[in-house]
Amino acid sequence: MKTQLLKFTAFLLVLAGVAASCNTEPREPDPGEPGITYPIKIPFMEYSLEGTSCQWIEINANNTLVIINSNEELEKFIWSWKDMNYPAIDFSKYTLLLADGVSTAQPVQILDSDLLQENPNKYTLKLTLFPGIFAAPSPWYFGFLASKIVDNATIVLDVEFFSEIFLND
Repeated sequence: MKTQLLKFTAFLLVLAGVAASCNTEPREPDPGEPGITYPIKIPFMEYSLEGTSCQWIEINANNTLVIINSNEELEKFIWSWKDMNYPAIDFSKYTLLLADGVSTAQPVQILDSDLLQENPNKYTLKLTLFPGIFAAPSPWYFGFLASKIVDNATIVLDVEFFSEIFLND
């Protein structure tokens, strides 16, 4: 009887070990793993200060992109006449990409946008913008939230205006 109980206990331990070693949760592949095909389209969403008392501070107005990974960094690019009541960001999970530039007309609107990971440490943010109908040089600013991107990543900002695409075809 003791032998059968011992064999049954050993069987249960082996079965538990096999079950514990199986990972049934799906995961996203690590971009550094072999077999990853680049570019990878990275999901992201627009981050806006609209409806707050805050506004963006001009970065460079020359098609510049800033990678922001903390509230301290973010507050360097925001001005407010009241409270710093911008929408909260969990910087442990997300990175804010702040892009700016100048258009020949206003208001500038986003027609299309893509964030592509070209390799483990290089990204491209592609923006197609509509320059608006009021002919006056105008700075534009757009914020985008993406899954956490390391500080030392290289992100290239590729901006096209709809009018340039239309005129060049």
